Amino acid sequence: MVLGRDERDNDRLETLAGEDDALLWMEQRPGPTALLRRAATWYGDPKALARDLKLAARLVVRYGRKIDGRRPPGEVTITLAERSEKTVVPFLEDSVFRDWMMQ
Repeated sequence: MVLGRDERDNDRLETLAGEDDALLWMEQRPGPTALLRRAATWYGDPKALARDLKLAARLVVRYGRKIDGRRPPGEVTITLAERSEKTVVPFLEDSVFRDWMMQ
């Protein structure tokens, strides 16, 4: 998964997204775009795909703009295989993903 750091990165990720990639973003407030390469074809288990898409959506909310100093749940648009859906998720707490971060 790749997260955009700014608008330029987000735009680039949108242009790189292919038909079997998942693209996630929030329309209601600024934040990163997430790209999961080959999400439509790599996952053999639909439950695992749904779990990882939810985690990715929560990261998008985590790095989205705060509102009044808080990180409220956010509505994330997920596009995958020419389908689009919206889901409302809370932000992902740092303790959950700290081990995933590159140092």
